[in-house]
Amino acid sequence: MRARGKKRSPVAKGDAALSAFLRLKTGDPQGMHRHFGLGPTIDQFEDMPTLPAIPMFGYKNEYNFQDALDVDATNKWTEVNDNAGTGLTVQDERGGLAKFTNDTGDNDFYYYVSVNEIAGLVAGKDLWFYSKIRILDVSEADWFCGICAKVSAADALFDARVDSVGFFGVDGSAIIRLEANKDSTSTPNTEGEKSLVDDTIINLAFHVVGVSQVHYFAGTPGSRYAYLGSVSDNIPDDEEMAFAFGCRNGTGGANAMSIGRTIIVQDE
Repeated sequence: MRARGKKRSPVAKGDAALSAFLRLKTGDPQGMHRHFGLGPTIDQFEDMPTLPAIPMFGYKNEYNFQDALDVDATNKWTEVNDNAGTGLTVQDERGGLAKFTNDTGDNDFYYYVSVNEIAGLVAGKDLWFYSKIRILDVSEADWFCGICAKVSAADALFDARVDSVGFFGVDGSAIIRLEANKDSTSTPNTEGEKSLVDDTIINLAFHVVGVSQVHYFAGTPGSRYAYLGSVSDNIPDDEEMAFAFGCRNGTGGANAMSIGRTIIVQDE
């Protein structure tokens, strides 16, 4: 305690301000400690932070879906569809969301693959993926969200992924399935058995440990993330991959998928 009447130095004032900032009374009792590593971390991901810290030397790709450039289907995305409905359009919602709506036929679809390849899994280099999605009718949809070797024809993102890591769902079920897929041989995992809810945002994340294991997580905004399980077989290690997402109707009625802010970080 400083003596009465003695002024604090600028450094002491700065330290006090920083301390107050880190203890902001928000819904997160850890405040900014979570992101800057300035105190104990009690994280719902166990081995992955909510917004992964960027390594000192690393590659970061971020998709914000806030303006027309973010949904540019010429320079930013390869768009593939069957019986076009309404393509990817930015929504006026907090956090940055874009949505596409399929036409009304059974098996009508849209999917999007980033023009740039952004990741190639390598031994000794970790990768973190964070995204959010919303599907209008989850039990009437085939869908995928993750990283995938480039595809650009027919129903390839749903039926013929060659190399991929991510989340997917199948028509007739709301369960979130997990997949590592190498050279068209996949290891799906549903041990967590967390389900999507119609027209409700869910956060999705995975952590790839080199080329040996993938840990998967999911949770609705405001709730703790659930650990869905891990996959350690058929992790692709010989392909450059792009960010990809899409949804296909499971019945004769329009379906829609929203995609939100996505962050992909890989060790350099």
